[in-house]
Amino acid sequence: MCSFVVLMKQIKNPKGEKTWLAKILQGNPWPGASEGRSEARAFKGDQMKYKGSCHCGRVAFEVEGEVKEATACNCSICSRKGSLLWFVPRDQLRMLTAESDLGTYTFNKHAIKHRFCQTCGIHPYGEGTDPKGNRMAAINIRCLEGIDLESVPVQHFDGRSL
Repeated sequence: MCSFVVLMKQIKNPKGEKTWLAKILQGNPWPGASEGRSEARAFKGDQMKYKGSCHCGRVAFEVEGEVKEATACNCSICSRKGSLLWFVPRDQLRMLTAESDLGTYTFNKHAIKHRFCQTCGIHPYGEGTDPKGNRMAAINIRCLEGIDLESVPVQHFDGRSL
C-alpha cells in the first residue's frame, strides 16, 4: 500500500527534526533552484520549472519547484514501477497535452490516481490529497528532463510493511 496520507504523515527524521514532507504539509514547498540550467529547466521567479513526459511524448507536463530529494517506496506498485517520487502541490503541475491520453490506475483504498500514458505505459506522476485535504502530485523524477538523478538524495519509504 502506497499512500499520500501515509507518506505525508512521516514528518520527522530520526533526530526529531521536521523533514521535507512536513514542509509540504505546512504549505512551504521549496522555492529556489538547483544549480545549472538546461532547455528542460527554466527559472520562473524564484522557482525552477521542469519539463517532463512519458517515453513517447503523448503525455507532457511542466512542474515548478526545486527537487531537493526524492522518495523510493517499496510497496507493491512502486517497487514494480521503479519511480523516484517528488511531492509537490498539485497546482504546481501543468499538463501540456490532453488528459485524454492519460490512463488512471487505482488500488487498495483508491486514494491515489496513478497516472500513465495509454500509448507507452510510462507512469509520469500520481495524484492524491494530503491529510489536510490539499491536492498533491507525486512526480516521477525519472520522467523529468535535465535531472541528474545521481545528485538527488533518495529517502527510502517502507510502504511494503503497511
